[in-house]
Amino acid sequence: MHKLAVVATAFALIVLGAACGGGSSNKASNSPAAGGTNSGSSKSTSGSSSASVAACKLVTQSDATALFGHPAAQTTDASAGNGLDQSSCIWKADTAPGTANGQDYLLQIRTYNQSAFFSPNAIPGSQSVSGVGDAAYTYGEGDLYTIVFKKGGEVVHIAYSIHDFTNGGMNAESQAAQVKSVAQTAAGRL
Repeated sequence: MHKLAVVATAFALIVLGAACGGGSSNKASNSPAAGGTNSGSSKSTSGSSSASVAACKLVTQSDATALFGHPAAQTTDASAGNGLDQSSCIWKADTAPGTANGQDYLLQIRTYNQSAFFSPNAIPGSQSVSGVGDAAYTYGEGDLYTIVFKKGGEVVHIAYSIHDFTNGGMNAESQAAQVKSVAQTAAGRL
């Protein structure tokens, strides 16, 4: 549970940094934290609110289970309600519950309707990825691998981590092709 809180906090800090990095003052006044509508883009939504895009509908339990190779369960988002994301969903699998052995898999999905949350230049070492939404990039560090894509007015962050308690950290980037496939499926659902 402690690892989940650490990963969620780190992810929220990265997103907060992206959100604070530039933009006009009128966007800040439209943020949910400022009591606004978080409209961010100049496109009219004509009654179709971006807030209705539920992260757990973009990446389902069966998607997470297929990625993990183990049954996925939804878990509590420690940073929910921070006012930055439109929706969030966290899937987790523990191969040896209640022990200090096995692997923990964690998949975090966060949706945004402001382009400020798509900022590949703000992430050192990020790499452009083709075939996912309108544009996408990835970055990884340690046992965390993230793909961020935008499609229309939506920005989606998918962060994946694996921790092996028996043998130390595992490289989540080793499953980059599978994570990209999950992102392609999610983009298709937008």
